[in-house]
Amino acid sequence: LLCMDEPFASLDALTREELQRDLLQVCAEQDTAVLFVTHDLGEAAFLGDRVSLLQGGRLGHTLQIGEARPRSAHWRDASAFHAACAQLRRALEGQT
Repeated sequence: LLCMDEPFASLDALTREELQRDLLQVCAEQDTAVLFVTHDLGEAAFLGDRVSLLQGGRLGHTLQIGEARPRSAHWRDASAFHAACAQLRRALEGQT
């Protein structure tokens, strides 16, 4: 298990997306699981198979991301991606 805490936060958007794709590829090749901490809902939905929200210091809402791997950059344009991001946003706002 690899743990990463906001590793791409300070990068520009294009570099961040490239490194996200690279991370997914390396994890697939090495059969590695990652605990990835981010404040970016889109990043969480793109990288994660299961996204859990921390709320008030506790594990809150968990969302299974059903998109198969490998994920392409085009998935960011898919309605399922936007729906997952919206569901995570609603959960953060206490609307689930």
